[in-house]
Amino acid sequence: GADSVVFSTHCHNDLGLATANTLAGITNGARQVEVTINGIGERAGNTSLEEVVMNIHTHPHSYPVEHTINTRLFFSTSRMVEDLSGMAVQANKAIVGRNAFLHESGIHQDGVLKNKQTYEIIRPEDVGVTTGNLALGKHSGRHAFKTKLEDLGYGGPALSDAQFQAAFAKFKDLADSKKAGVTDGDMHALVADVRSTTLAGGSSAPPPETAVKRTSTDLPEDAHEAQAESALRFTLKHLQVFTGLGITPTATVTLHDAVKGIDITDVALANNGPIEATFSAIQRIIGVDIQLLNFNVAATSEGQDTLGKVAVRIARGAQEPEENSLAPGGSVPKFTGLATNVDIITASANAYISAVNRMIGHDESDNRASHKDRKVDI
Repeated sequence: GADSVVFSTHCHNDLGLATANTLAGITNGARQVEVTINGIGERAGNTSLEEVVMNIHTHPHSYPVEHTINTRLFFSTSRMVEDLSGMAVQANKAIVGRNAFLHESGIHQDGVLKNKQTYEIIRPEDVGVTTGNLALGKHSGRHAFKTKLEDLGYGGPALSDAQFQAAFAKFKDLADSKKAGVTDGDMHALVADVRSTTLAGGSSAPPPETAVKRTSTDLPEDAHEAQAESALRFTLKHLQVFTGLGITPTATVTLHDAVKGIDITDVALANNGPIEATFSAIQRIIGVDIQLLNFNVAATSEGQDTLGKVAVRIARGAQEPEENSLAPGGSVPKFTGLATNVDIITASANAYISAVNRMIGHDESDNRASHKDRKVDI
């Protein structure tokens, strides 16, 4: 009978009712819900995990269930999924959108200042949005940096020691270059950069010979070396771009090939700007035809010296659809790369190289048979 069955809901957001339908299912006996972080999924997306959980969390007496999820990790997890999937979270997204707890209207500001519950049914800190006053700058040390990471949801096992060292090195470089302090948005971007590089198959540290030397006791002498233990196939050694109004953009790129142990330089021209020239030069070096599927650049904070975050998604170009493929048009793997830099052209190059390294790593490690090889006659 039905008493031995676990009923489940699987809703899509085509009419904007995925969360409402899922909660209705819970109210009427469903004890399994299929959800995704940020509501990513086919078409208009699936039910958002954070929205369902925070509804139950905020109205514990309205639903016949309870949860054991650490809601304070929602914001950092949302950012991680956004960066690794390449699917941006809309600014006014409930729970995890960057505007979810901002108040610009005068009457809203007045109400919140008098009583936060006037317009905030959820406390920002309950979902990992920090409201602390710990400002980070070029004089900040490792302890302050680690504390801020913990406040942002990156404490404990969220980052390995090597990733922490890489993030701290990037933080010190950024703090030295920015007049204003390093913002929470900058911190999220730095962590995303480190994670993206790690997933691409290596560390996020520059090669030892190109690392910035420091005398500060905050940065251990072996910080860059610890990060460079696992070398990426390609790393950016040199980038020079020549562009301007009425000038054909030209990019000269030098990559270090860790497999061959050599530096390779090539030049490319482009009709559509310095980014296209840079990507074309990288393609010429690696000798692979690449299709750029998505390119996104965003500022992590305000000001002319803000950190730029670039995300790209690529696939191998000119591929024949795989016979008997389960995916429409052929099963074509896609690879995402992310990088940060105050120079967006440098960030773009590093993001592109990160995606390329991930693609190469996939090609080298994926020994799965094609759908044709796996076909079984019945």
